Amino acid sequence: MRFSKGYKFIKFKEIIETLTKTHKVLFFLLITLIFFNSIHFLTHSRIDPLQSLQYIFDSATSTSKIFIRGNNELDLYFTGDGTDGSPSNPHIIENSIINANGFGSGIHIQQTNRSLIIRNVTVFNSGSLSYEGGIYILESENVIVINSTVYR
Repeated sequence: MRFSKGYKFIKFKEIIETLTKTHKVLFFLLITLIFFNSIHFLTHSRIDPLQSLQYIFDSATSTSKIFIRGNNELDLYFTGDGTDGSPSNPHIIENSIINANGFGSGIHIQQTNRSLIIRNVTVFNSGSLSYEGGIYILESENVIVINSTVYR
C-alpha cells in the first residue's frame, strides 16, 4: 500500500530514543503493567460451565442422566424417598445439574402417568437430534416442569 508524500512512519525505536531516562523507565513500567494485567485477565476470565452453574444453584447436586420408561421404572427410581407418584404425593426431581455428555437427553421420561415434578433443574450438553432435548417427555401425563433451564 502506498501513501502520499508527507506521511512519515514513526518507528518504535525512534520514540524510545527521544525519551529521557526517567520517561523510559516510566514507559517501560507502563508497558509491563499492561502486559501482566492482560495475562492476568486472560487466565482468570475463563468460566467453567459446571462451576458457574454451581454458583447459580447453591444447593444443587451434580446428577447423571435420568432415563425412565414406564411407571415401574419411575417408582423404582424413587424407591425409599417416601413418594408414591400420586397427585397428593408426587415424585420430585429437584435441585440437580445434569450433563448429558453431548448425546441423548439429560432427563428422558416416557410412558408414565404418575405425578412427577421436575423443578430447579439445569440440563446442559444434550444431543442435537430432535428427540435429544434437555428434558424429553414422551407419551406421559401428570409431569410438571418448574423453574428449570436447558443449555445446548
